[in-house]
Amino acid sequence: HIAGTKGKGTAATLLAKIIELNKKKVGLFTSPGILGNEETIQINGKAIPSEDLKRILKKIRALDESLSEFESLTLAALYYFQENHCAYVVLECGWGGKNDATNIIDNKVLTILTHIELEHTEVLGKTLTEVTEHKLGICRPGIPLLTVPTQPAEVIETIKKSGIQPVVG
Repeated sequence: HIAGTKGKGTAATLLAKIIELNKKKVGLFTSPGILGNEETIQINGKAIPSEDLKRILKKIRALDESLSEFESLTLAALYYFQENHCAYVVLECGWGGKNDATNIIDNKVLTILTHIELEHTEVLGKTLTEVTEHKLGICRPGIPLLTVPTQPAEVIETIKKSGIQPVVG
């Protein structure tokens, strides 16, 4: 599960490729798509077929019409990955962390924080500490957190104050 300000999509794509090269079936959910929603949901580098996405979204909307497009896409991705028996799933947060639709998943192997900067301050907070606390919402007890060595000192301090011991690399 990957959160951060910059580099989330690249980190997610590279991690999924590494898993795929190790002969595992891996689902990848990133956003936003450039050419369409299909490219945001992939298994081993192949986008979800349009027919499958339409079929799954129809089921999801029938259950709850109040979901946002991102929430619906997140659920569609998770449904598609389960339906296709993915061994691993790499999820990129839309933005945020704690309240992000991708954070519905508790069964995690690894969490990653890419570089963090002030962003979406109307929702995530007006300070780097507040933004970091929000993004740390993807973390779970006992699950490793990998982050970059170029994080601002305030971000590293906030991570450590949360009780999480980051792996910096």
